[in-house]
Amino acid sequence: MLMKTYAGNWLEVAHRSQGPDKNYDFLRRYGLLIEDVRDILTSLVADDYSDGPCCDDRQLGRSDVWKFGKTVELEGEELELYIKTSFGYRADGMGCVCVSMHPCEHPLSYPLKEGRS
Repeated sequence: MLMKTYAGNWLEVAHRSQGPDKNYDFLRRYGLLIEDVRDILTSLVADDYSDGPCCDDRQLGRSDVWKFGKTVELEGEELELYIKTSFGYRADGMGCVCVSMHPCEHPLSYPLKEGRS
């Protein structure tokens, strides 16, 4: 799986300190834990890639971000998730920051999947 190597050392789920936090609201709505986020991230494959690396000016101090989409079933409901990740280093090695994970608000393109039957 695409992210298994990077999410293996550590995983941080970013959250907003002020205002609405659609990531937290999504996780809470479906009762998802950090282990569930890790499972979704480590299940990503190349076809789930949407965009990146690109700069995210809203994430000060972070490296470039990559964007993915993933269709998952939660509580009997099929959802296309928007997932934005960044990678970083700490004393315990390289890891992943899940900057965003929530249902898609806009259609995503999948350049590695499109055009294949």
